[in-house]
Amino acid sequence: MNTFTINFRGRKAVKLLNFIIDKIKKCDGKKSAPLDNKESRSPDWQPDCIDVREGTMRFGNNFKSYLRILKSFCENISELTEKIKNPTAENLSDYAISVHGIRGGCLAISANTCVARAQELELAAKAGNLDEVLRKNGEFIELLEETITQIKEFTELKEKE
Repeated sequence: MNTFTINFRGRKAVKLLNFIIDKIKKCDGKKSAPLDNKESRSPDWQPDCIDVREGTMRFGNNFKSYLRILKSFCENISELTEKIKNPTAENLSDYAISVHGIRGGCLAISANTCVARAQELELAAKAGNLDEVLRKNGEFIELLEETITQIKEFTELKEKE
């Protein structure tokens, strides 16, 4: 069975994109089983959390590749999301690294609102501003979770077509 995974721990978005491109080249195109979706969406529905057109363009206008990347993002981002749930003064440096990884993953899929929020948190963490991180972190995690939910619905809808 061929799986499609991404390591979001890279420090540079360029490294992440190169890794994603390498994985696309190695992927045999098999589809995973669709997720259970209880909501009914119209076939032309698109999530508002990602720029589908921009994201598709990032992958050479290959929509199938972009869908595989979206699925991989959802499967792999939860590890980093867990790492940012409890920021403290002691783990602020690790927090900044994890948020940077999340930002790179979000950039790769054109989740631009998440990119901007992650950048704010990363800069605050690097500046040692724990109060700002604590104030904005919960909202950011909710945004990430909503983004993941919408992406899962979108990829399932497109796999049915």
